[in-house]
Parts: sequence; structure tokens; C-alpha cells
Amino acid sequence: MSQLCLSVRSDDFEYCRALVQGFMQDVVEIRLEPCDWKEEQFKELFSCEREVKLMASFVNPTSLNESAAVERLSLAILAGADYVDISLSLPEPSRRWLMTLAMNKGCKIILSYHNFSCTPSEEALRKIADGAFKEGADIVKIVTTAEGAEDCRRILALYPHFPEGRLEAFAMGEAGAQTRIEAVTQHKAPFIFLAPGRETRTAPGQYTVYDFWEEEDIPLQGDVDRLPASKSFAQRAIILAALCNGTTRLYRYTPCSDSEAALHVAEQMGAEVVREGDTLIITGHQDIPNKGLVLRGDTLFVGESALLARLCIPLAGLANRPVTITGEKSLLRRWVCPYKTLLAQFGLKVEAERNGFLPLTVSGTLRPSPLTPVNGKHGSQIISGLLIALSLCPTRRQLPTFLRIHHLTSRFYLDLTCEVMGYFGLEVPDFPEEQDESTDRTYFFGTSQRVKPVVGLACEADWSAAALMMAAGAAMGDVTLHGLNLNSMQPDAEMYDLLVEQNSDLVRYENGDINIRKGLTVPFDYDITDTPDLLGALIILALRANGESCISGLERLRNKESDRAKTFVEEFRAIGADLFIAEDGKLYIEGSPSQLLRGGHCSSHGDHRLAMALAVADGMSRQKVHIDDLSCSGKSWPEFPEELDKLFGRKRK
Repeated sequence: MSQLCLSVRSDDFEYCRALVQGFMQDVVEIRLEPCDWKEEQFKELFSCEREVKLMASFVNPTSLNESAAVERLSLAILAGADYVDISLSLPEPSRRWLMTLAMNKGCKIILSYHNFSCTPSEEALRKIADGAFKEGADIVKIVTTAEGAEDCRRILALYPHFPEGRLEAFAMGEAGAQTRIEAVTQHKAPFIFLAPGRETRTAPGQYTVYDFWEEEDIPLQGDVDRLPASKSFAQRAIILAALCNGTTRLYRYTPCSDSEAALHVAEQMGAEVVREGDTLIITGHQDIPNKGLVLRGDTLFVGESALLARLCIPLAGLANRPVTITGEKSLLRRWVCPYKTLLAQFGLKVEAERNGFLPLTVSGTLRPSPLTPVNGKHGSQIISGLLIALSLCPTRRQLPTFLRIHHLTSRFYLDLTCEVMGYFGLEVPDFPEEQDESTDRTYFFGTSQRVKPVVGLACEADWSAAALMMAAGAAMGDVTLHGLNLNSMQPDAEMYDLLVEQNSDLVRYENGDINIRKGLTVPFDYDITDTPDLLGALIILALRANGESCISGLERLRNKESDRAKTFVEEFRAIGADLFIAEDGKLYIEGSPSQLLRGGHCSSHGDHRLAMALAVADGMSRQKVHIDDLSCSGKSWPEFPEELDKLFGRKRK
């Protein structure tokens, strides 16, 4: 009976070990060409407790790597490999040595021939196979390259001449893909070789694990044609546009409650906002170097957006009067100003009935401070506001200023702030040479600058939304995402890198589209300190990993729309997930490739990230996941429920 054989060509020892110990293929082939491991690692991998058989191979060694091939195959045999694939391109003495070693260890011998350019004549191929059997092979493997039907016919014609189950013969290339299936279904070939994903194929035309999932294992399929605009990008751009004296056009804008709140603040700053389809035309009337920040009233209402509140606190110091900042809903329960002492060094006084909570009033006048150390452990949002405000500080108050930041969290959001500032003509020099071991960033502010309107700027698609959909695709689907910027400064673009490191079945096309399919997910450790919005995506991914994953850096999750570290665990446990926060403060998630959650009733706690993650988990559950409030997803992606229903093939009533 033919066996499924997962072919793995990776030098990542931990990844290979996870595949060997965690997945239920019949055989795992470890391609040793890139594996310059220590002897102890060979022993650990090939002698570990496992339910799969292990095959060690080194395809087509040359005179340059012959010694490496012999050494690595020998180590694998001695450590307990079940099969060894010995290339006929090795010199006969080396083959004899390996075969003798294999016979002494009870390891089955595969002698293999690979031709990467063509398919020789049937007579030539039969001669190669005959010779390999005479040498003493348990199995002979003949692999050629097919350019058409005749090549396929020749390779499959070998089977009637040799004992059933002892010949493995097929052709590589797209033209030869059919021979891989026919070799098994018609000729009882011993193996069918699969890759974890399309980008990890060990040969052209090779099938992937995805091709062998059952239809019910892929409930999520389709295209996400229009991801929402990144609210992190849009909010920064909207505020900077309002600080201009001139007109800025922002393209590809999609509304959500946080970005709409930024538009309301822009209007409070005296800007005019016109909408033309998905284009925002923002005309600012500010002259900050000469008049300071001019507002239409004494209050800035920021909705439910913590970023907006924290950007506005330092900017309020550019006004010539006290400014009250207030908001609504969950934001009133969040500590929005952890930097009162820092702001006092810049001449600002922050007062509130409840210390650090909205509503609060900012009074005083922003003034530079020559060298200011900042402990960035409370996040980057107020620091982002300081970068903008200090750049605009009127010349009469301006002194050379260094802002030296230590222990920074969410550091990539500062990079995003600087990038968007750059579009508006603001330069914030970063001085890495000024940094010591404890310093993450040092910024310099010289003379006063002006915000310049942008003729046209496209809002980036949101990587936070994309990350959740990518995790959903990796866990249970076949999803294509359009319109993403792979060079984005958005922190959650890290999800793409994580999936690549995971060897996920992910393909990036020339036009920038990304397709991700369900594959084999191995457990992972991830520090979420700089990317707190990835929590939902990481939990979804971890639930389909085979084993225990760990997420650290949960401190950054305590002060969100909900206490995410707590509420995510509570609600995912409510629908049957196995996860917990340990005494070390880390989140541990137990997963399985075929795991189905129980489903049931749960709460979003008014947190858009939690609501969307629970909605995705519905596709991994036996019974429906009932969420008390999915409408809060409108904070970042109002169309999310309909988009998810489309991928699941459901019609929303």
C-alpha cells in the first residue's frame, strides 16, 4: 500500500523536529542538502519518539559535496532512519559504505536516479533500474523530467518490469505531475511525495499537503478584494493634513469609527473635509509657527480612539489656551496619559478628575527640552504626538532638542509616524550613533518646520485586518488578499514574515497579491510586545498548530478596548479552546491540525479585535459561535461581517 511521504528541505532543525514529532503522515523525508547540523541534532531527530517513519536523502550529490552527503546520510542511518535514499550519482565506494551501514542498522535502502533535464529512453531507464536492484536496493527510485505525454508514458512503462511495491518512478515538471498520481493509483508505487506548501516544493510538479485535504477541511475560500484602509495610517495622515495650510488628497480611504473620529478632530482644528468616493479632500488653515494651533473650540472629541487622544495631548500644547480632550465608550475606561511627568518637562500640565483618564485638560505651552530621556514602556502613541508637535514648535520657543527613548514598546508605530510625517515634509532625524545599549531611539529637533500639503497620498490597506485573514487561510482555507504593501511600516506586516518562517503554504504574486492556503502549522513562540494587535491572528494560527505555542509580551494588552490578555482567554475557552496564562505571564495555546472547537455563546466585550477573532473561530467549531456584539468590528472594519460571510459562503440575513 502506498504511503504519503512529506518531503522537507529546510535547515531549520526545530521546524523539522516539529514536523517529525507532530504530524500523522506515513513517512517524512528529510532532505539533508542544507542541513549542516551537529551530530547531537541528528541523533535527536532520527531517534526521537515518533509515529512516522523517517527517510534521509541527499539528492544528486556532486564531487563538491560528496563528503557532506556521506557524512550526513551516515549520521542519519546511525541515529535510526527507517529509509536512506542513496543517489546513484555517488561513487560506488561511497554507495557501498552507506549500504553496508544501512543493512547493519536495519535501515531500508533506496537507490535513486534523478534527471533534471529530460526523460531518457525506456531501455536506458530499465538498465539503470536493473543495475540498482542488482546492487542490493530494497526500493529503486527513478525520477526524470517530462516535457510531454510521451515522456510520461516512458516513465510509467517501467512498472510492469519490476516487482510491485519496489519501484518508485515518476516525472517532474508540470507535464509530469499526473505520473505522481498514476504511479500510486495504477502501479502501487511505494510513496507519493508531498510538499508542505507551494514555495517549499522539492521538485517542480510536486503536490502539496493542501491537495490532499478533504473538502470539509477547507470551509473558507475566496478573495478579499478590498481590505479596509489602515486606521493607523489614515489617522496620522488626516491629522497632519489638518495641520497644513493647504489642500491634501487622501485616496483609497475607507471609513471606520476611529478614522471618522480623526476627521471630526480635523474639523475641530479648522480643516474643511470633502468626500469624493474613496477620496478625502482635506483643506487645512493652520499657521502654527506664527499663530500656534488654532481650534474652533476648547474641546477635542476623539471618539473611541486611544491613538487619536494620545496624538492630541502633545499637539494641544501648540494652542495658546487650555484644551480639553474627551471621548466615549470604552475609551473612557482606558488610561490614556501615562506620561504626565514627561509632558511636564516640555511645559505641559495634564489635569483630569481621574488621573490619566478622559476627559482631561492640557494647559501650558509646549517648549523644547535640550536632552530628554523617555521610558517608552507605556507605548509609542503619545511619543508619536510629541514627534509631530516638537517638529512644529514655533521658532521663538525652539531649542535643539534630543528625545532619547529607552525600553520602547510598539517601536514600529514610531517608524510609521515618521514615514507619514515625511510625506508631509517633516523631517525627524534618528541618531543611532547617540544610542547606548538601553536606548531604542534618539530623535533630534532643530528649527521649526511647516507641514506641507500632499497633492495625493494613498491610504495603505490595513495589515491588522490582513493578518487575521491570513491566519484564517492558514488554518482552514484558501484566501487571496489584494492591495497590500509588502514594504509597509505597519507593525502587523510582521505576520507575513512569521508565516514565511513557518513555511506556510503562501505565495506572493508579481502584482503583489498574496494567496495563503491551509498547510502544516508548527508550534511557535512569539513576543507580541511590538505588535499587540496580532493577538487574535496568532491564537487562530496556534489553534491549528500541532502542539503548544507560546505568546509573550502580554503587558501591552492590558489597556486596550478590553483587557485583551484576560478577555481573549476567557472567551476562547468559552468556545472550547485550550489556552491559559501561566505564572510566568505568558499565554500558552494547545493546538491540533484537525481540532474543532465546541462553539457556543461568548462576548466581544466591545473589543473589535476580539469580536473579529471569535467570528473567524466560528469556522473551526462544531457548533455556531454566537457573539453578543459583532458590530464593534466597525471600529476598524465595518464590512468585516459581510466579508467573512462571503469567504464562508454564507448569506447574512
